[in-house]
Amino acid sequence: MYLIYTRRSTDDKNNQKNSLEYQESECRAYARKHGLEIADESIDGLMEKGVIKERHSAFKASAVSMSGVGLVEYQIERPKFMQMIAPLLEGKYSGVIVLCWDRISRSEQSDLIVKELIDNHEIRIAFVQADYEKTSSGALHRDIDGMFSRHWSRVISEKVSAARKKMRSEGLTPNRSPIGYLDKGSDKKVFDPERAPIIRRMFEQYATREWSISQLLLWSLDQGLMTKPIRRRRSKEQILRGDETEKHTHRLTKSSLHRILINPFYIGKIQSGEELINGVHPPLVDIATFEKVQEILNSRNQRSVHELDKPFYAYRKMIRCSCGRSYCPYRSTKNGKIYYTSKCLDGCSNSVKNVTEDFLSEEIQKLIDQIHFTNEEKAEIDAGRSQGIEHLSQKRDEALKDIHQRRLRILKDLDYLKQNKISLLRAETMDSDELREEVSRLNAELKSLDKETEAYTETEEEMLEYLLSFSELIENASRLYKHATDQERQRITKIIFSEIQLSDGKIEIKPSEEFKPMFDRQLLAAASNGGPGWTRTSEGGAIWFT
Repeated sequence: MYLIYTRRSTDDKNNQKNSLEYQESECRAYARKHGLEIADESIDGLMEKGVIKERHSAFKASAVSMSGVGLVEYQIERPKFMQMIAPLLEGKYSGVIVLCWDRISRSEQSDLIVKELIDNHEIRIAFVQADYEKTSSGALHRDIDGMFSRHWSRVISEKVSAARKKMRSEGLTPNRSPIGYLDKGSDKKVFDPERAPIIRRMFEQYATREWSISQLLLWSLDQGLMTKPIRRRRSKEQILRGDETEKHTHRLTKSSLHRILINPFYIGKIQSGEELINGVHPPLVDIATFEKVQEILNSRNQRSVHELDKPFYAYRKMIRCSCGRSYCPYRSTKNGKIYYTSKCLDGCSNSVKNVTEDFLSEEIQKLIDQIHFTNEEKAEIDAGRSQGIEHLSQKRDEALKDIHQRRLRILKDLDYLKQNKISLLRAETMDSDELREEVSRLNAELKSLDKETEAYTETEEEMLEYLLSFSELIENASRLYKHATDQERQRITKIIFSEIQLSDGKIEIKPSEEFKPMFDRQLLAAASNGGPGWTRTSEGGAIWFT
């Protein structure tokens, strides 16, 4: 049983020999003429009914590695060619049929492998368009064909490079144009009627120095700006099958937006070697605006690089002493640990002015662990769910009735003012300014009642489920906090706490508004247990938990 190996070149697409169908038909005709039977086996990712179809260049340089025992290894960038060798060496097939030498090899490394299979492993490789005798003349014939196949690939590569270089020197663009242009050929790049105005506006807005990259990105996404259609990266299986992926567009990112702002293509220039030359395509942005954008980008990049060099600490600018001074982080040169220290005001009673970051993380971890519902609390909630929801429903109905009565009263007052406007003015009971103020006040009350009504749109069951889900999220955040990075810990801490104070080695926190009810719950539990727990103090209108 024989295999058929076909390969389509990526560097010589116009050659008839490149057609996989042509190669297969010629190989099958050769097999029938010489009485060779083709295998009917199919292997996913390798062959179908004994026919291997490869779509890779055979001329790309192969990776070479040398072992310490004198072995040289080549990595050929043709996965199916390499997979074919194993079953041939194992004797599963009698050999392989190929059209000619340059279909199976176009590099010296591939030559060595093919010759090794033929000469030392006695594997038959039948060539349709050549017959290499097992003599010195046949070996010379084979070497000459290999040399010419490599030469042909070099010639094609040089021609392609020369053509691209010539096109660039003439101001033509062989590659795809960037977003904002349509490709009508290498000599015709026209404005994209949908994307071009958005790109031009992006340059103009950024040049005003009033827009950041992030703001500009959000604006472009609101305008519906997407990248040009490109194919997705193929998986290994898709490459082996020769499948092509569908083209798709995707949203811009900060990096892709930055590449747009620095691309000289938009002012009618293209890169030729190390210099910019005038292209034949029309400029989308004027040079003055483009240069101003580059100046802004360069100045901002320098500042961002400086900030990147600044070491990151999880609790920088987050921990304060009771006297108002911040705890500043630093890394000890002796043990490498991170410490936070405070230069307190004169007369500050704080006795602990230096703490480790590990201490802060442990204390904050303890606080986070306490704000989600425990298993006992969840059991209590489930036990009283029906009765509690029924009680809350009654409360809601009573509140909605009160709101309805207040609304009716306000509407009656508004109707009275509207119907008796002239009488009130004539009797000088109210002047025109007082009348307008009263109408405005009543309308404001109506809006306030609308907001109160919105608070009752969700059922008590939905609110309870939301509260339990919220507690579960906090529990997950607590688990994450133990193994989080410094950046993640900072984000979690900022979400839960609006301010943290440290006094005499004890933590005092001011929770965010969203989390205050969870801390109130802990105070309630401490009071009902009659034991030590949290206390709450009010300073300057803020609620602190100690």
